[in-house]
Amino acid sequence: ALNYALARLYAEAGLVNNAIHYLRMAYMSGFDDNGKLMKDRGFDAIRKTPQFRLFMTEEHIKDPGDADQQSFFIEANSPRRR
Repeated sequence: ALNYALARLYAEAGLVNNAIHYLRMAYMSGFDDNGKLMKDRGFDAIRKTPQFRLFMTEEHIKDPGDADQQSFFIEANSPRRR
């Protein structure tokens, strides 16, 4: 819980690398509430940064806000469209 709280504080301060570091520590320590992370407004300031996106990819976290992007990708790569 401490690592998550530190990550949130750093995210609110706009210190992306520090926030990601403590998020990684939180996940390594057993934090696994992806829904909480994606809804927590404390991470709004860094959610669209490349570092946060990379972290999400590495942790296999889906961004519910990217549903349009995912459906576009699926449709664009559909065998019927080729």
